Amino acid sequence: MEKRTYLADPSYWSFFAFGRPTKADVAVTDFTVLSNSAWYSAVRYISEGVAMLDRKVKRSMSGRVQEVTSHPVAELLAHEPHPFYSWHDLLAALLTNACHGNGYARIWRDPVSLRPVYVEHIPSSCVVVEYAPNGGLSYRICGTIAGRSISALIPPSDMIHVKGLSLDAITGLSTGLLHTDIHGTAIARNQFTAAMMGQQARPSLAITSEDDLTWEDLKLARQNFESQYSGSVNAGVPLFLGKGQKIEYLQWSPVEAGLEQIAHLGVADVARLTKVPLDMLGIENGGTYGAGVQRSKDFLTHCLRPWVERLQEEFTRKLFYLSEHGRYYFEFDLSMYLELDREAEAKVLATLVSSTIMTPNEARKRLGLEEVAGGDQLLTDINQVPLENVLEVAMAKYLSAKGEAEANAKAAEDAAKELSDKNAPSGQSDSDGKEAPAPR
Repeated sequence: MEKRTYLADPSYWSFFAFGRPTKADVAVTDFTVLSNSAWYSAVRYISEGVAMLDRKVKRSMSGRVQEVTSHPVAELLAHEPHPFYSWHDLLAALLTNACHGNGYARIWRDPVSLRPVYVEHIPSSCVVVEYAPNGGLSYRICGTIAGRSISALIPPSDMIHVKGLSLDAITGLSTGLLHTDIHGTAIARNQFTAAMMGQQARPSLAITSEDDLTWEDLKLARQNFESQYSGSVNAGVPLFLGKGQKIEYLQWSPVEAGLEQIAHLGVADVARLTKVPLDMLGIENGGTYGAGVQRSKDFLTHCLRPWVERLQEEFTRKLFYLSEHGRYYFEFDLSMYLELDREAEAKVLATLVSSTIMTPNEARKRLGLEEVAGGDQLLTDINQVPLENVLEVAMAKYLSAKGEAEANAKAAEDAAKELSDKNAPSGQSDSDGKEAPAPR
């Protein structure tokens, strides 16, 4: 069967270390773009923001969803995916590669049960997608991984593949190669700033002379000046100038050079590409606390959640048997990102409790409070009853209220009579009309 390499796969080019030149005369690769601090921060927020989430196996049966801990996939999630790293390390590396187009992880299975026993991260630079004219697809692993030289052909069922924006649903497009000028400008700006700070782009001072000096005289004067005054050991040494010589300090602020504005534009470009808010990338965006809460929600909705959905679908497809699809699935716990402010959350939870959706103890647990006795039962508002029971409930309420009112009236009457008898004056007739004897 004829097999062809999918040359449109950006990881193919990264594998051969081909960069793409830019107008800034800087070669951009999936590795060099990380020297852009804004891009590095955005990728880190995404990769670690997902990697730190709790991982769960859920089962859906008869409309009820529950967490499962005894399933082989759940047991794999509870332990290290590979002897060399943790799940946090694996997911962070997987998403770091995916942010540049494609992230890969190989599934190692038990030869008998075919259950996954290990999940190994594969750098995107070591993977090439191969496919045949009939539609068959496989992943070619070729390179050195963890000190081992590997060459293998892996079926899609044994390869976790998380992709970014894609035109064919097979491979993701490389952000670094698609936006080379954006990244190239940022890299060139950093290099230029470093050179300027190192006094390589522009000298910090100039010494002028009224005398006409030859090129050799200038070279000798410069050498003498550097030997006597440059370096930390010569700091504070008095500066002596010859007759007719003057010193002029040259200043070039980042604002004058336009570097600050260019830097802000570069950060804004990264924010647009990744959907990471500007303030998370170090650019003050102003606004109130409410606006900050909204930006956090936007970060979850528009940035993290798409990656979470891709990972959940891919892990569910590849880690479970085909016969288990629709019943078992992989899920990240997003509750830490869904937290509202305490006051707003308390109001929401109160509504959920009164609506019989959540028990009081479940609500208290969300708020970080201890359980209370009787709090595991669903509560309902007695004022909310079916229409056909309105008269029955109303009559019961009336009789109950009437009985309570009569009991209260009787108790009040008895109390008043008792108080009246105690306070009756001497010589006053008693209750049967006879005169009470006077005291002697």
